[in-house]
Amino acid sequence: MEPFWLAPLLASVLNAPVLVQLNVAMLLEFPAVDAREVAAWWGLFRAMFAAPGTAAAVTSLFLQAQALEQCGRRFVYAPLLGLHTRAKAESPAPRREVMVHRSDDSFAQEGYARLLRRFAALWGRRAPQLAPRFVFIGQEDRPSFSEQAQYRALVVFPRQPHEVKLADAFAMELVTFVPDEPLAHRFVWPFARPFGFWTREADHRAAMWGRSPWRAAAPDCEPRAPARALDGMPLMLEPNASLSLASLAVQRFWWPWTEWAVLLQAGVQGFVSAPDLLVQLARLGSTEASAIQVRMRRAQVQRRHRTLRWWRRAAGAACHQMRRKSGGGK
Repeated sequence: MEPFWLAPLLASVLNAPVLVQLNVAMLLEFPAVDAREVAAWWGLFRAMFAAPGTAAAVTSLFLQAQALEQCGRRFVYAPLLGLHTRAKAESPAPRREVMVHRSDDSFAQEGYARLLRRFAALWGRRAPQLAPRFVFIGQEDRPSFSEQAQYRALVVFPRQPHEVKLADAFAMELVTFVPDEPLAHRFVWPFARPFGFWTREADHRAAMWGRSPWRAAAPDCEPRAPARALDGMPLMLEPNASLSLASLAVQRFWWPWTEWAVLLQAGVQGFVSAPDLLVQLARLGSTEASAIQVRMRRAQVQRRHRTLRWWRRAAGAACHQMRRKSGGGK
């Protein structure tokens, strides 16, 4: 998976349509910070989309709104499908443990993992038959997808508005618990650098948050996504502030557009505190797990249809343009 900023350069070299599925901020890892070079990149960006057959999609509604604010184009929402996992969770699960993913990536995650350990130990002394057995997975651990699918459930602490890990677990139909509001805000925003936030260097921030001089009308409409930062909608990218999401009100506004919130409506389970999580895990039997997996499976069918439909149409249009360019006609 290459950074998006390479796409306009590649299109200019190949002189051919380009298909892009955008998963992070458009200018993430852009190597230049000079304003003239950033402006030149936006020129290549404009030329890329002027070429017939070029198409772009985003993997989250949050990123769709961010890209719209920067370039005036509303890219189609085509979520990640986790097709590479090739594993499915079973019910009842072969293992009774609950896997806690990313328990030591940040202070917030490490601190909450310690809290879970304490509550689980306390519950184990009072009601050992109900206490969950946690397996904490750190940065150095790399369990395979087939190994992950063996667990009874998964707990994921977020780190940014959208992560591949969540899409993978959803594709495996692994019963997944994630923080819901208001607890989620403790995890989602502080380390959202791949989406352009919390970059301390002013020149890098100016480059990542740059706006196209040619902010055209968006060609692909998604009625659920916020159109622009108008009529009470807060600006996502404020040019003079590194803490554009520091306000809880702004965080709560953008929360529904994250994949965490979207998948919480599709079968992912939310918790608002450590005791709440323990109670839900105690009530999670094979019948409840099967019902959750059915919801996830149905939602995944819709997500798969949406994404594959975009790829079929985009690839078909690109191939058609290539044939016309080569003189092959239809």
